[in-house]
Amino acid sequence: MYVISANRLSDGAVVYLGPRGSWAKSLAAGKVFPAKAEADAALAGAQADASRNLIVEPCLVEVRMDAAGLRPLTLREWIRAQGPTIDFLPGPAKARHGQHGHESSQRELRTGSYA
Repeated sequence: MYVISANRLSDGAVVYLGPRGSWAKSLAAGKVFPAKAEADAALAGAQADASRNLIVEPCLVEVRMDAAGLRPLTLREWIRAQGPTIDFLPGPAKARHGQHGHESSQRELRTGSYA
């Protein structure tokens, strides 16, 4: 199974091609293509959005469905789907969100449960 991912040119956000041709920030909102040939055809269509400077570097991302939902198969794409891996919260926000604000993501990276 595949989804199409890119970065939105206006703000750099990771986006996924949705079922109606729009771009969404959530992997769960991305259209899933069961076959690579179908995904390749949609990727060629996504290039039109790149030509119009809406997105950059559209690409296929191989995914699987598990009990937690849609998951990318590579670490790189898992990180892109989850967001930054650095601590960017200011001091007071750390107190509200735990020491680093992303312990579960770090735990998943250590245990390999991302894929």
